[in-house]
Amino acid sequence: MKAWDDLEKDPNVSLYWTGDERDPDSHWYMDHGIKIEKFRDGHIDLSNAMIAGDFYKPLTQDQVEVFETKGWLRGCYNVCIDMYMIRLHNVCQIINMNPESRELDERKKNIEKKLARYFDLLDNLVI
Repeated sequence: MKAWDDLEKDPNVSLYWTGDERDPDSHWYMDHGIKIEKFRDGHIDLSNAMIAGDFYKPLTQDQVEVFETKGWLRGCYNVCIDMYMIRLHNVCQIINMNPESRELDERKKNIEKKLARYFDLLDNLVI
């Protein structure tokens, strides 16, 4: 998987482990709201941590495919964009029910700024 290879080669990335340090059950890394974990048997698991609560959500097959073929950053940015699009859609639905809410308008603008930032990051990503 290209995403795991990207992280292993990056001197600025510190991988963490589970289990015994000398014989870990797995190595993992989390950034940009994504947790990637490689287990002793070679299996790699990707999870979305950009959700409310104290748990992770599995990625869709399309999202996993981006990590497999395009790498870590492109995969992370892709998931961030997907999540912010969902949030934007939800806020717009709430605004439709309560069109005079300034607070919701501000929230919508903040989400649109974040989306623009991630689209810009994705456009400028050099692989």
